[in-house]
Amino acid sequence: MTDPKTDPLLQRWYSGGAPIIIQVAFKYGYGPAIVELNQKVYFNENLSFSRALMEAVQCVCLSACENQYCAIMHARGLMTHGFSLEEVKNLAMHQTLPESFEDKSKWEHTLRRVATIFREAQSSAHLYKTLAEFHSPEVIEEIGGIIAFSLLHKFLLELYSDEIQIEDEPSLFATVDQPRELISFFMTEGDRERVPTLTLCTLCKDVKSSQGWVPIESALNDIPADATFSHGLCERCYDRWLSLE
Repeated sequence: MTDPKTDPLLQRWYSGGAPIIIQVAFKYGYGPAIVELNQKVYFNENLSFSRALMEAVQCVCLSACENQYCAIMHARGLMTHGFSLEEVKNLAMHQTLPESFEDKSKWEHTLRRVATIFREAQSSAHLYKTLAEFHSPEVIEEIGGIIAFSLLHKFLLELYSDEIQIEDEPSLFATVDQPRELISFFMTEGDRERVPTLTLCTLCKDVKSSQGWVPIESALNDIPADATFSHGLCERCYDRWLSLE
C-alpha cells in the first residue's frame, strides 16, 4: 500500500491536501491511474467545453451512485463557478442548466442522454452515436473520458464506501455556502428531494419497471404524478438496433 502522506505524485498534484477519495486511491494503489485520468480530464485546461460543463457531466453521472460523495464534490465545483444551490438541484433532477448558460439547449440534451446511458451501460455505444447530433468527434471523445473518470470514481466509492464519507471532507465546508443542505439533497439516507425518473424506450415506448420493460399503458396506475421521463433502449429494441448496424 502507498502512504498518501508521502507519495510524490500526490504531493505534486495536491500539495494543499488531497480529497479523501484521492487519498484512498493512493492508499490502495489506484493513485497512478487516478492521476493519469486527472491529467487528461480534470486538470486539462484545453477542453472543447467549459470547466463548468465538465463538472456538470460528472455531477449528473455520479448522482446515480449509492454513495453521493462525488456528486456533492462536483456540485460544490459548480457552486464555485457561480451556480446557486437551486440551480445545482435542477441540474441533478432534470439536467436543466441556468438560463444564461451558453449553448443551453444542446448541453441539456447531452446531459439527459449521459444520465440515461450511465444507468443503462449496455447502450453506451448508442450514446456516442446520438451525441454526434450535437458535438464534434473531439468533444464526444472528451465526454467519454469524463464518463470513464466518473466510472472509476464510482468503482472506488463502492469498494471503499466505509472510508469515503462526505462529512470527513473539510474542503466542502470551507468553500461552499449551505453545505449541509447540499449534503442532505444528495445523500440517499437523507431526505432527498428527487423527482422520480422513469426510463422510456426511445423506440417502442415501453417503460422500465421493477418487473422489467412493460407497455406504458400497463404502468400508468403506478407512475407518480410528479415523475419525469428519461430515454433509453429496452433489450429487445437494443438488439434490433444492433442488427441494423
